[in-house]
Amino acid sequence: MMIRPPGKNPICINGTSRSPEGTPTDASESDIVAHKSTTIPSTVRVLDYAWKKYGSGKLAWVDLIKPAIKYAEEGFVVGPFRHRVWARHQEDLLGHPSTRTLFLDEDGTIP
Repeated sequence: MMIRPPGKNPICINGTSRSPEGTPTDASESDIVAHKSTTIPSTVRVLDYAWKKYGSGKLAWVDLIKPAIKYAEEGFVVGPFRHRVWARHQEDLLGHPSTRTLFLDEDGTIP
């Protein structure tokens, strides 16, 4: 995230996500499949840090994350790019109960 505080030089906050703690250091590519191939999202932590350190104080935390809560509770329209990505990996998504539930409609089709 790039921030330019008023009257100061821009800064960059590194919001790189991390590998799960339980990932063995000697894990091979075949060990890292399905949900094990993702990293721990850091977006909320980065937003919290930026809000606390660089925020104006005019926006409450709950108002900042309100749009994310709405999408989490009500869902969102999958755009054409994401649809193509999921379609390309549909067979893989169907093969694992967790990814099938998270990314596909109940009948196994791409949203």
